[in-house]
Amino acid sequence: MIDLFQDISDSCSLAIPEAHKLPIAIVGAGGIVDGQHLVAYRKAGLEVVGISDVDPDRARDVAARHGIPRVYADLDELLADDRVGVVVGQAPQGCFNPNGGTTGQELNDAKNRAQEKSKAQPTQPGDQGTPAQPPSQDKQQQLDSKTKNNQQQRAQGQGDQNSAGGSRPQVARPW
Repeated sequence: MIDLFQDISDSCSLAIPEAHKLPIAIVGAGGIVDGQHLVAYRKAGLEVVGISDVDPDRARDVAARHGIPRVYADLDELLADDRVGVVVGQAPQGCFNPNGGTTGQELNDAKNRAQEKSKAQPTQPGDQGTPAQPPSQDKQQQLDSKTKNNQQQRAQGQGDQNSAGGSRPQVARPW
């Protein structure tokens, strides 16, 4: 019986291509990171090279529990690490300023540093730091147009009307 679902299973693979498995550094060592994200990263075969948190003891504890080799003292140290290919931000708003003041500029500065660093990272093994190109304007216009049309259809009640007894939309691969 389970063989009947093999096509669905194959098309829903969550495997990550090796070229996309870049070293990860995490900002934030709270419960979700500790109990969910790091478990999922390990299961997916992703390498976490470091973690940072405003509570260094918590970061060290999570790092020790999950075999993370480095605990960063701050964002600058994390962003300066050449091994880091992906920065995962899992820290709550305001955590970068222990005095409780506004952190908007600090977070924007960190975001800008991370974006500059990502521009210098190779996009594929063997690349020389050429950043990935954004979608072409034509493709972006197609996506915007499709989104707008879908929203208009929903607003006019022309979308999927299964609950009202209407017909199902035609799909390429009905499951």
